Amino acid sequence: MFVLQVLLDGAEAEAQSSDTQTNLDQLLALGFQQDMADSALRIMGDDLALATQMLLDNQGVVPPDLLSPSPPSSSSEEPSTSSDSTASGSSRLDEELVNEVLEDIPRHEEDYLDLTLDEEKQLMVQIRSSLEKQSSSSG
Repeated sequence: MFVLQVLLDGAEAEAQSSDTQTNLDQLLALGFQQDMADSALRIMGDDLALATQMLLDNQGVVPPDLLSPSPPSSSSEEPSTSSDSTASGSSRLDEELVNEVLEDIPRHEEDYLDLTLDEEKQLMVQIRSSLEKQSSSSG
């Protein structure tokens, strides 16, 4: 039984690795750099759509604040404990805010299709009205 579980775990890991490689290949085919594509996939939990959107929104670069912190440098400075606690509290808050925003981002490209045609028509009328007001006030 144990051998079977090890084999199944290995097969799942291989399939996951294959999916990750497929996603990476797709991002590379879109013209993104390999290190940025790999980082984007890792940050977005191998979600190709989210990784692609993040790279598109940031001109093909993963924002430095989303990259994992670099290893501590070998400088002779001693960090102060008060700034460390503030920084860790701030990074926790930042992480919570990012996670909150990510929950609101649709995971599927067709999630916008949940509107009825009447709701979509009302939205289009509002947009058109707003555009007409802007063009008449600026002209």
